[in-house]
Amino acid sequence: MPRRQRKKPRHRISLGSGMEEYADRNALLEDFGFKNYQAYLRGGLWKSIRRDKLGVDPECYGCGKKRNLQVHHGKYTYDNLAGISAEHLYTVCRRCHLWCEISKDWIKRSPSQATLELFRIRLARISLTSSSKK
Repeated sequence: MPRRQRKKPRHRISLGSGMEEYADRNALLEDFGFKNYQAYLRGGLWKSIRRDKLGVDPECYGCGKKRNLQVHHGKYTYDNLAGISAEHLYTVCRRCHLWCEISKDWIKRSPSQATLELFRIRLARISLTSSSKK
């Protein structure tokens, strides 16, 4: 009789501190006429911003990979949500994006906390790269 495969447990992601940054983002998006963040991500405005950012920075800010790229909002501002500025936008691979936004304890970080984690990932990569060249 074949053994049943165990399913991986699904982790519940808890909200951390600093979640007011997401509420501020949602208020800005409502001003733009979007129902929610998901609607914004599906829209042409975000697709254009994302395409432009990936064209300028075609590798992950954290690890340097050039595949499975996404764009991380380090801070939600009127200008970067509207596509006026790319300030506080970082090209990241899917792995680094998840790593910086969700802690090991499955707690969702705020955008500013996630960006600090992204900086830490990049610093670790730079340190490893420079020490291997010696």
